[in-house]
Amino acid sequence: KLPKNFGGENVLYLAIESLAGVGEKAGMGGGVAVPVVEAIEILSTFIEKKTEEDLMLGEGAGERTWRSYFPVMTGIVGRLILERLHPDSKVLFAREFEIAEDHILKPSWPLGHAIEKLIHETVPCTVR
Repeated sequence: KLPKNFGGENVLYLAIESLAGVGEKAGMGGGVAVPVVEAIEILSTFIEKKTEEDLMLGEGAGERTWRSYFPVMTGIVGRLILERLHPDSKVLFAREFEIAEDHILKPSWPLGHAIEKLIHETVPCTVR
């Protein structure tokens, strides 16, 4: 059985890839950890604003593709994910990290899995 909420006080989640992108578009980038409850509100406002903008464009706005709706759909899924987190948790929306001058790290799910293994297990890891 899944717990009702994941995380808790002093727990930070890192939103990466598409969720980080939509979080940044909604104004939550810049390396600032946002409380989950606030992030949910900001995403909700972003979704509502983008939906209203699309309605105002109307039928004559030209062809729409999946890219037209990707930020809104990602925002909806992201909001559902955030709603599963403990309200005292925080989330950081970031697609890139500068770990040294001119060296950008783009986090990914495999990287997260590798870090988890390094932290919680004594499995040797090779960096290539």
